Amino acid sequence: MTNAKENAGELPSFSPTSPARTKMGRLRELFDEVEAAKLAGFRHEHIIASLKAQQLDVSFDTLKDALKKIRAERRAGKMSKTAAPKKEVTQKSESVAQDKQQQPERRKVSASGYREEPLTFKRDITKRINLDE
Repeated sequence: MTNAKENAGELPSFSPTSPARTKMGRLRELFDEVEAAKLAGFRHEHIIASLKAQQLDVSFDTLKDALKKIRAERRAGKMSKTAAPKKEVTQKSESVAQDKQQQPERRKVSASGYREEPLTFKRDITKRINLDE
């Protein structure tokens, strides 16, 4: 007993899409209908034949990969909508602004306004040093 539709004459019907769009765009548009056809028991071969009748030539692997990618996009889209809280505009209090002004600056700045060079080790390369001695 299989759940698949065995009659090859019976193909799922999809709403028409614009041939000017890309394959992925057309599959995104038909995603819900393709998923419904799969749940109804149609095999991938029947779905591909129905898409071919709409001038949308896709291979089995292309369809499988595209559906996987669309599912991931939708999952990511749903997660980002629910996970990120709505941003609210807040005003800084005057005490916070004063605290920031009182903190010392971490970088050393010269009188001319430029950052001072960090201290580096300078070695006189004219001297010969024998480290074995």
